[in-house]
Amino acid sequence: MDNTEDIDDMFGDNRSGCLEHFDIQCSFFNDAIEELRFYFKTVEDFMAEQAKKSGTEFTEKLNRLPKNKRDEFFEWNYPHYWETFFQEMWKETFILSLTSYFESYLTRIYGDLLSYKGIGEKKGKSTIDCIQKNIEKAIQADTSSCDWNTIEKLYKIRNVIAHNLGRCDDKGKDIYCLQDFIEETDGITIDEKQLLIETSFCWRSLKTIQDFWFKLSNIIREAITAS
Repeated sequence: MDNTEDIDDMFGDNRSGCLEHFDIQCSFFNDAIEELRFYFKTVEDFMAEQAKKSGTEFTEKLNRLPKNKRDEFFEWNYPHYWETFFQEMWKETFILSLTSYFESYLTRIYGDLLSYKGIGEKKGKSTIDCIQKNIEKAIQADTSSCDWNTIEKLYKIRNVIAHNLGRCDDKGKDIYCLQDFIEETDGITIDEKQLLIETSFCWRSLKTIQDFWFKLSNIIREAITAS
């Protein structure tokens, strides 16, 4: 039975312990975001360097061939994988890592808050909706000022990548509610039914999640402190 209404003092004697635990979790999150930022930039720089190196080596080999052999050699040997396959797969991997980490982090946060209050979990229409409902249940405060809608869309993009290999066909049902978002957002497009993610979208997603959590964490902290 939901006994939320019977709790007058939200965290009671656990308030200070809950706040301390929450601040530690926030510190972990901030560290993880900075590590992801460093990780992304490091790999991006590495791929750009390798693409340039491979291109230089290829050009040197190409120039050593007779002119009548160069077109065929170019067609079969140009190191396009750095610019296409590796780059595309890497950006999808980053979005998967970022959104999956944030989902698990938010789930752990609301689980801890509910545990401190000794109340059960609510169900939601989706993973993100469930997280929002349970955080609001735990802190007894409205969080609609946070951009849950964009977080939901990032999670659905994650689902298209994870469950349908980025293919935007009938199997990728999440894509249907993402059309407007994709059209309005720089750095993400659909080409021949394949989701294409650019570097700018990865950086934007990282900042979106960081800004979202900054706002949400302040609401949670204020609710714990005021209880």
